[in-house]
Amino acid sequence: MALEWEKYLNCVKHFLSVSDSIDDGWFGVETLDCKKLPENYYLYKKSASEVPTMTLTNTFMFEEERMLESQLDILSLRDKSQYTSEQIIWEYNILYSPSYSVPVLYFNVRNTSGKLLSL
Repeated sequence: MALEWEKYLNCVKHFLSVSDSIDDGWFGVETLDCKKLPENYYLYKKSASEVPTMTLTNTFMFEEERMLESQLDILSLRDKSQYTSEQIIWEYNILYSPSYSVPVLYFNVRNTSGKLLSL
């Protein structure tokens, strides 16, 4: 199902008005001297959030510790999980593809140093 450029622009206007009303953070971006050409206009959203990360460290327990904890844990090797948090940047772009006559969503997640996160 194709979506004409003019219809797409009407949908974008509605989308942006809803986004503004709920303070969702989307905005339209015009590139170059935009004459409302599909390749020169797109939607953009960027947000940041803290996500928990987990670092596993293995520690050997001394014999005395193992004896004290034997009632709860018989293993001599225990995993201790250390939880920290990391800030990540979520980046969304929606643009119109003139070739296929459909909107296309591009999505990237980066850490604060700019490195893309893998799936």
